[in-house]
Parts: sequence; structure tokens; C-alpha cells
Amino acid sequence: MDVDDFSQQLETLRSRVIGLVQRTGSEPYSQQELTLEAFEELQITLEELKIASEELQVTRIVIEKERQRYQELFDFAPDGYLVTDTFGTILEANRAASIHLNVLQRFLIGKPLLTFIAQPDHQAFFNYLTQLQQLDRGGEWEVCLQPREKICFDVALTVVTVRNEKGQAVALRWLMRDISQRKHLELQRQQLFANEQAARIAAQAAEKRSNFLAEASSVLASSLDYRITLTSVAQLAVPTLADWCIVDVIEDNLPVFTNPVIVASEPAKEALIRELQQRYPISIDADYGPPKVLRTGKPELVTNILESSLQRKSSNEEHFSNSK
Repeated sequence: MDVDDFSQQLETLRSRVIGLVQRTGSEPYSQQELTLEAFEELQITLEELKIASEELQVTRIVIEKERQRYQELFDFAPDGYLVTDTFGTILEANRAASIHLNVLQRFLIGKPLLTFIAQPDHQAFFNYLTQLQQLDRGGEWEVCLQPREKICFDVALTVVTVRNEKGQAVALRWLMRDISQRKHLELQRQQLFANEQAARIAAQAAEKRSNFLAEASSVLASSLDYRITLTSVAQLAVPTLADWCIVDVIEDNLPVFTNPVIVASEPAKEALIRELQQRYPISIDADYGPPKVLRTGKPELVTNILESSLQRKSSNEEHFSNSK
């Protein structure tokens, strides 16, 4: 009933009371006075009820405006908003959520939110729903959202649990933010950082090589004794360029490598290398290493030594084991 209907009924009641008073005009004065007083009290009460009804109507209008305002904020929010039951079935969805999921708002109602979560995240989604039964607010959860007929993209989900007066979870409110651009920027930053690190490492390596060549040139010119010179150059290479260095020397035109220059980063390694060189000398007919270089006159650079190749060049298991 609105205020106008109530006022009309009040006026009808007032006319009926006035008619009643007129019909009692022949009654004693005291009876008329009581009737008039009762009428006045009734009229005051009715006026108070009318005011209360008007105030209630104003309150109803204010509440309706607030509800409409909330609905507009919900519908036109830039981020996606969903309301689901505790099992993840969609009860409400705003326009942004509709755009994210590529489904009209009215068709989202009743759909399981799980159908829009990428398959690899399904189990995590079930675990998240279980946790929300005990939490009032879930932490931000990054997941790959799978819209209808579109490619998957990254979103951040934040959830608030709605509880009844008994503290039981009755609904879930989901905030859905598209973070694909943020992820893309993070990936770009990581790639830039990796490129910067690689460039720094390359520059440091180039600087080491340049310094090594400069020092090696100086060493080569410092002495006429080739063994002293080769030993000094090998010592420059360790540990700047390698853990150990062997310089095979052919003396008196003999086709054997009997007295190499050996330098290692640790004395124990140097002793082991000398022992291996003595126990397992390289054959002058070998198709690798110094013999091949001497025969072909071409340098040989091996940057990656495979275990299978090392085993093929070893004389026995002990030789193979010590060479690794």
C-alpha cells in the first residue's frame, strides 16, 4: 500500500467517524464528549501512522536507489565480478565477467565456474573451494581462464566467503582481474634481465680472453727458453681459462710425446694427469688430438666432449674413470 491509498482510506474512516458523531447528537453531552475525544485520539493515531508510512516509503525509495546504485557498480565495474554458491555454480555475473568468459550474462547463470578454468588447474580449483569453507577471504590465486571459443589467458582470482547468521558458508564472491598484460611484462623483464646477464658474462669472458692474450704475448717475449715460456703460458691459462692445461712438445723431431708441459689448478690433479700421460700415452697414429693435428696441419677445437667419445679413447675402465 502506498501513501496515497493510505491517505484515502484515512479520509474515508474520518468521514465515517464524523457521521457517527452527528448521529449521536441527541445523546447526553458527556457521551458526545467521550465520542469526540475518542475521535481526536484516533485521528492523532492515524496521523502518526500516516507519517510513519511516509517515512517508510522514503526509506524504501532510498533502499531501492542504493540497490540500483550497487547493481550499476556491480555491472559496470572494470574487473569481473561473480557470485557463486559454495560449489562454484554461478549465481550472478557482471558485464566484465561476461566479456572475460565470452558468454552473455543471462547464459552464465547456473553454469559451473569450473567449465571456464583450464584443465591443468581443475584440481587446484577444487582444493581452493574446500579451503574457502574455512576462510572468510581467500588469497589471490593466479589461474588460466578458458573463455568459450577463445584462448586461455591469466587472471588473478580473489574470493570473499558469504556466511549466514550461523556462520555457515552460503555463497562466494569472486573478483576476477586480467593479469595477462602483467605476465607479459614480467616475461619481458625476465628476458631482458637474462639477456643483460648473458651480455655481461660474454663481456667478462671477452675481457678475460683479451687480458690472457696480452699477458701471453708478454710472456712469450720474456724468455728464449721455450719450456719456461710454455710453462708460463700454461700457468696463465689455469685457472683463467681451464682447470688444467697440457702442452705436448716434440723434441729432436721424434714422433712421440714424452715430455709434455702440464699445469693444473691443484697439485693432486697435476700428479694424476702426469700419471695418466705416462701409463696411457697417445699413439702417434691416433685419429684425434695432437697426432691428428700434426698429420693434417689443421687446428682442432672440441667444445663438448661426449662421454661415449671419452670411453672410446680410453684404454680400459680405470683409464676411462680417471679421465672423467
